[in-house]
Amino acid sequence: MFDLSAYQISWAFLFLGALIVSLVIYYWLRRSFGVFVGVFCSVILFVFLVAPAPVPNYEGFYAPACFIYVFETFFQIQGAPALSGKILLFSMSALTVLLLAGGYFFRAKERE
Repeated sequence: MFDLSAYQISWAFLFLGALIVSLVIYYWLRRSFGVFVGVFCSVILFVFLVAPAPVPNYEGFYAPACFIYVFETFFQIQGAPALSGKILLFSMSALTVLLLAGGYFFRAKERE
């Protein structure tokens, strides 16, 4: 029925694993710090784990940007972590702005 490659299956497992870890973090932080902090941290963690970046020297293949950044920084002699670092920085900062704006507007809506 489905013709899935090992590449697609690995992304599916990565997505499900990141989702499970994020849900665990959400429920753990929700009890201690509240719903907003739980949602904020779990969504940031999920995006950190699944933000894709192109794999150097492998055209058309992507991997999580956090793994590529660590591998290119610490394990490659002439690694180029700049692109994956920019992808991580942009995705995390854009998500932070969106989550903070959403939290502000939902709180303002509740006060009315």
